[in-house]
Amino acid sequence: MVIKNGKGHSMVGFLGKREQREIKAELEKLKDYQDANNKSFVVAKKLQQIDILKASMGASN
Repeated sequence: MVIKNGKGHSMVGFLGKREQREIKAELEKLKDYQDANNKSFVVAKKLQQIDILKASMGASN
């Protein structure tokens, strides 16, 4: 992520209120992505468990 604030690459350039708002906004985007990813993982895990159950039921019959 590039913050165009004209302050160069020093850490001082990240301490301003505007820069912190931009950083937080980018982190929120990642959080939303992570939340969606976690939900997808839970659904995939449930489907995997169903597949295992189906396979075990087929094997027992």
